[in-house]
Amino acid sequence: LFRSFARNQPNTPQAPVVAQMALQAYGQQLIGQMRSAQELQNKKAMGGDVPDDKLAEAKKLPGETRAKYSAFASYVSDRWPSEDVGQISRYQLAMLSLQEADLPKALDLLQSVSPEARLKPMAQYQSALIHYQLEQKENDPAQRAKAVAILNSIPDPSDPSDTPVIENFVKAKLRLASELYSQKKYQDLGKLFVSIDEQAKKAVLATPFIPGKKDGKPVAVLVVFELAFTLR
Repeated sequence: LFRSFARNQPNTPQAPVVAQMALQAYGQQLIGQMRSAQELQNKKAMGGDVPDDKLAEAKKLPGETRAKYSAFASYVSDRWPSEDVGQISRYQLAMLSLQEADLPKALDLLQSVSPEARLKPMAQYQSALIHYQLEQKENDPAQRAKAVAILNSIPDPSDPSDTPVIENFVKAKLRLASELYSQKKYQDLGKLFVSIDEQAKKAVLATPFIPGKKDGKPVAVLVVFELAFTLR
């Protein structure tokens, strides 16, 4: 229904929002199908009664959904290239390309995400991870240097309440911290941890809490947060 509306009535004000809902639905459907296929595969591997035709059908569904998902995301990207939904579709197309191990295509799509887009820092982090994969695949140290440069360029989040962006920032900067540690750049490492710590504090302060209550009325309570970061 969402997909049909976005294609048949693209000039309506609601169309971009509906298109985004359709993309979300495709993503959830694909994840569910992949999970179901994996569960059946695991059950069969453990000696469970799983007919071959049922397992084959379960494995076939994700591929069919991925093709439809990719086609619709491409349409959305072309139809609303500068709007948020267009940026989202390009990012999702990149993730689909990664599932198919098409690293160059995924990298091109990630680089096409607008610098102003909310997803740009996530696209940068994924781009860095691809360069790390290309380093291993091609035995090319230059790919590692590109990954480090990208990690270093990811800016501080502007909205401390945007949890996915904050989590992406922390992951990216911890990966960068691992590089600085291996290069024994301890002064730079210290500065980086200060930045990570500040963003973590802002995220905590921006998190909504249900107040502690006594006799039905809010009262002051002590809240303790412990944040642990691990270099890998």
